[in-house]
Amino acid sequence: IVFDEAQFGNPAAAGVHTPFSLSEGGESVYLQSGSGGVLGGYEASESFGASASNVAFGRYVKSVLDGGVNFVAMSENTPGEENAYPAVGPVVISEIMYNPAPSNTGGEYIELHNITASPVTLQDSVSTVTSPGVFDTDVVQWQFSDGIDFVFPANTTIPAHGYLIIAGNPTAFTNYYGTMPSGVAVLGPFENSTALSNGGEQIQIVRPGDQEYGKDRFWIRAERVTYDDASPWPVTADGDGDSLQQKTPDTTGANYGNDVINWQAAAPTPGH
Repeated sequence: IVFDEAQFGNPAAAGVHTPFSLSEGGESVYLQSGSGGVLGGYEASESFGASASNVAFGRYVKSVLDGGVNFVAMSENTPGEENAYPAVGPVVISEIMYNPAPSNTGGEYIELHNITASPVTLQDSVSTVTSPGVFDTDVVQWQFSDGIDFVFPANTTIPAHGYLIIAGNPTAFTNYYGTMPSGVAVLGPFENSTALSNGGEQIQIVRPGDQEYGKDRFWIRAERVTYDDASPWPVTADGDGDSLQQKTPDTTGANYGNDVINWQAAAPTPGH
């Protein structure tokens, strides 16, 4: 069954006590049993974050290896039908070096990959309501909201099918790994002396949404990976020399990144 705003936002619709709509900035939705105006014992709920226009969120059951459920942006809207696969890209986290081996002096890094055939600039033109009914347009950069503190510099662009490195220490990274392939920039350092957790954590990139009058700007999740240093995540990435690498970070098979089944450990290959 599908409910839409024409029903729950309509004060004249059957069953509506207080009409409402859903916020583009994200919120929670609750379904509860009831009888005679008294709530019962059954409850189901989902929380969702800020969204881009015309993008639906859906329940995605992760692999048996990972377990759990995510409520995420979908690749297409399918009301009344089985949910589509989660939206992936245009930029994915393709490699994570969170705990280098003692002999690796290159430090921590995160590799991003543009899975599309067009350049992607990590900034968006978004609306800012400066006073009621008055709109301005601002260009705002993407940023990491979890894992590390880092705001992408203005006009940062990943070429078509290209890569970008964010290094904890760019000088140490370049001294250890050498010059990157043409078109692969190395940015950093991580801001505010942040570092990736050796015990696992969430890494998340967000892109700007609108800013309503008198409120903080909405931030829309662009990519998220919650990794761990324990099985079923590959343990050789925890100080034994390997990095975490997406198995299929390409245009034909880029998979949902927040599921361990789509990751492996291998010798580091930043920029490739």
